[in-house]
Amino acid sequence: KVRQRVEFAAAGGYMKGNNGTRIVKWDPDGRNVRPGPGAKFYESQRIKAGAHLFFNAFWLIPHFCINLMYMRDTMHQIDSGVIISFLKAILRKFRECVEIPLGITGAAAKKITNRLRRLLGKERTASGHLMYGAHACLVPVNFATTNVFKQLEEKQKAARNTRACDYRHLLLLLPFILSNLFRDEVEEHNSHNQGNPVVDPSEELIGVTNVFLR
Repeated sequence: KVRQRVEFAAAGGYMKGNNGTRIVKWDPDGRNVRPGPGAKFYESQRIKAGAHLFFNAFWLIPHFCINLMYMRDTMHQIDSGVIISFLKAILRKFRECVEIPLGITGAAAKKITNRLRRLLGKERTASGHLMYGAHACLVPVNFATTNVFKQLEEKQKAARNTRACDYRHLLLLLPFILSNLFRDEVEEHNSHNQGNPVVDPSEELIGVTNVFLR
């Protein structure tokens, strides 16, 4: 009886104003869904509302799995999934190899963020010309892009206003942004600690990024 009531509700039988008639009907196996006696009433109300007024009954079909019916979206799986995990791994690599040994926790995110923000800034050349970074960079950059590493470091998650294409553009910039990120700090440390040298992983991470881009 519970099953019958659920099926009746899924068919729109309890919808107000339709006199207890089913809006859709289907065979016992859940297939061959078709209009029911209340379809005419429902259609007029649906047009007024501009939307469907009750949930569909696909789940009533035996062995139906909604996950198998999804359209595969590999682009967003990579841009909003794999790339974010890769960016987190970059911060973790710098933390383990440089920040902890040198006692400068969070420095990688700050340095990367500063480099990215310079792309949106203005600089005057030796000849006196004022150059706009946003115009000189062939990859679209916005504030959300420059803030990605800062967000991942402080919140441990990506910001909602960062689009999938922003992560893709950031990936294209990484080989340039990561170049010799901690060269000066590492050289200074190693000059006083030759028995316990630290290695800047920037070049290694650039190599991994280039493999990813291929």
